[in-house]
Amino acid sequence: MIGGQRRHMAAFLFCTAAPAIAFVPPQPASQSMLGQRAGKRIAYVSDLEAQPVSKPDSTTTGFSSMRPFLSGVVLGLMLFSMGTAAPAAAADLKRGEAMFEGVCVACHLGGSNLVVEEKTLQKEVLQKYGAYDVNKIKAIVAGGQNAMPAFGNDLKAEELDDVANYVLQQANKGWQ
Repeated sequence: MIGGQRRHMAAFLFCTAAPAIAFVPPQPASQSMLGQRAGKRIAYVSDLEAQPVSKPDSTTTGFSSMRPFLSGVVLGLMLFSMGTAAPAAAADLKRGEAMFEGVCVACHLGGSNLVVEEKTLQKEVLQKYGAYDVNKIKAIVAGGQNAMPAFGNDLKAEELDDVANYVLQQANKGWQ
């Protein structure tokens, strides 16, 4: 679980910092369109009359210099909040339990393994074999492993997600 939290933190930092650094604020007019007349800048737009463009004063420059950074941070936070969700929150654990009891319980009653006794679904064993992760559990259920058959053709992606999240939740509880 710690590794998952680190990945989420890394994704959060990347999504907030990268847009802030890469964001380029729009300019009011290109330098080639600006002219100098009596110390004032004049912006020309097609055939319209020239209108003076005021220079920024000391009251607006403080916030203006932070605007690109703050805009990038806000954009990054918006992207991060839309792009991530806790896997267990998206899963239907009741449906995962029903799928487990309908399919998996024949070999994995109570988190045990009736075929290969040492490879149970207990938290410590899943960690030992590098399967203490929702995506790894989904891969094993979908593709099979050793004596375990593949169920990827029989289960939909949502059902695989539900079963994997159920197994992980039960492993965290000690299958009680």
